[in-house]
This record gives sequence, structure tokens and C-alpha cells, in this order.
Amino acid sequence: MTHEPTAIEVLRDSSDPAALTKAAQELAISKDAPSLEALRAALESPKFLDTIDPPAKPPASRLGMKLWKILRSLSDNPDPKARGVIDWLTKSPAYQKHIARVDLLLEATQEVRPPSADMVNYWKAYAGANDLHAPVLQRILLVNGSPEALAIFRGMMANGGFPPERRISWIRAGVPRYRNDASYLAMVKSLVEDKLVAPEVRLGAVESVFDWDEEWGPIHGPNVYTPPLRALAPKAARQETREVAKAARAGLSIPTVLDGKITAVLTQLDGLDAGEKPPGG
Repeated sequence: MTHEPTAIEVLRDSSDPAALTKAAQELAISKDAPSLEALRAALESPKFLDTIDPPAKPPASRLGMKLWKILRSLSDNPDPKARGVIDWLTKSPAYQKHIARVDLLLEATQEVRPPSADMVNYWKAYAGANDLHAPVLQRILLVNGSPEALAIFRGMMANGGFPPERRISWIRAGVPRYRNDASYLAMVKSLVEDKLVAPEVRLGAVESVFDWDEEWGPIHGPNVYTPPLRALAPKAARQETREVAKAARAGLSIPTVLDGKITAVLTQLDGLDAGEKPPGG
């Protein structure tokens, strides 16, 4: 009877990119410690990485790399041991200088909550105004949504090294879909109140809460970025929305049209609050 090699044996013995990728994906969805340890070792190996994605034949997109298939499977695995592999890779030399691998590992961190100190440091390493990974990172931070991630995103939006129009574009594109979440709204309020931040950037943050234009979303998937219905906002988010409005009106010169939209939203929130009150309450 022919012995069918295990996924670990394939990683050890094969040189076929397709077979290696398939085996690595199998290990990536595992909850077995030895399997995930074998995967971790492979993902740190330059030989393995160059075999599955030969440098001489790069795909048109980094998301077309076989490494992304593996990291995506690993990111989708909620087991703490799988998240631990992602965390470990943030310290690996293989994911420090290689442009595509850094981007892909950043993508893989978006579901890891809470992030470890090493992961937070990895994010911070690519948050600078001159860093080519910043456009990927800012989006990942919003998706992650942990306090640590939102703090770094807020710092990026306050960083005058980024052109104001770039920061406004990122805020408009990414924040509206989270405007029913009190933690995101608190981050926006902090940004709006920061007088060291350019007024146009602070206004962009206000717009992200009280306005929406489909052109703000990226052309490759604008529907993903559409904000949720305001009627679904929980009480904590409604209150934080009022705090953003208060901070905006206290510290910014707000265009008439935007101010009208703020008033309309506040009126809607008052109606939602009234509808939750018990009869006679």
C-alpha cells in the first residue's frame, strides 16, 4: 500500500509549489500544535518562500501570491495557536524588508485581537509618513479596531508628514462604515478636538460621521465601505455621535451644508432615543 504523505511530510520533502501551498493551507486551518509549528517553521524559511513564489516570476498582484493563500487561511483560523503563528512572524526577518511579504502579513493581522506588543510594534514600524506600507496599514488598523490599532490610526491621521488630502481620503473611505461603534467615534472625537491637526483633516473626520458620498469608497469595492443605517446605532454610539458634533461645533468653522447634516443626524438620534423610552417614561 502506497503511503500518502502527511502535510508535514510534504513541507519537509516536496519541492513542488502547488503541493507545498496545499499542504501549508491544510496546516493553516489546523488546531494541532505540531502542525502549526511545522507551518511556522516553513513560513520563516527563505527556501520555502522562494519555492512557492519564485522571485523571477512574480504575480501581477501580491494577492496572487501563494503566500497569501496560506496567510489568509491562517488569519481565518480563530485558534489562539494559529494567531500565535501570525504574531511570531512579525518578528521574523523574512517579513521585515520584503515589500510584498510585509503587506501580506499586515493583511493577516487584521483579525488578531487583542494584538500582542510585538504586533503593535510591527504596525508602528510601518506607520510613518514616508513608509510605502502606510496605505495598507491604515486600512488594516481600522478593520482590526482594537484600542491599540485605533490609537495608531489616530496617530497617522494626526501626522502632518502625510499630505492632508491623503489623510482626508483615508478617513472618508474607512471610518464611515464604523460610525455606529462608540470606540471608533471616540477616536474621531479625539481627532476633531486636536488643534494641532490641520482643520481640513478634522473636518474630514466630522464628515466621516455625519456625511457620506459613494465616491469616497475605493473603486474596487465601494459597497463594502457603505456606512450602516443610523437607526441601528446602539445608545452608546448615539451619545458618542453627539459628542463628536459638540466638539466639531466648538472647535471648527463648519460649512453650512455639513452643519445642516449634523443637525439632521442629531434630530434622528433624538427620535431614536424617544422611541426607546417606555410609555410614560
